[in-house]
Amino acid sequence: MAHDTLVNDSWQNILRDTKEPVMGFVPKDAQWYLAEIVQELTVAEDLRNVVWHNLTLIHASSPDDAYERAIALGKLGDTEYLNTA
Repeated sequence: MAHDTLVNDSWQNILRDTKEPVMGFVPKDAQWYLAEIVQELTVAEDLRNVVWHNLTLIHASSPDDAYERAIALGKLGDTEYLNTA
């Protein structure tokens, strides 16, 4: 059995057996976290949309603090504009 298959099967067992999300290892003295902020652009009456992912470094004192900062950054991009054209 290939190493990649063994690792993948192990993670699937962990994810299946836990009800809580699994977080990767975070060192106790971590100060920097990576957030993936997903944004979507939609236009009224247009079936098309654009989605992009922004990777952002966040300086925080804990994973929970980093999560809250990432949510706040994501909400900053939640805007609406009136198209007068």
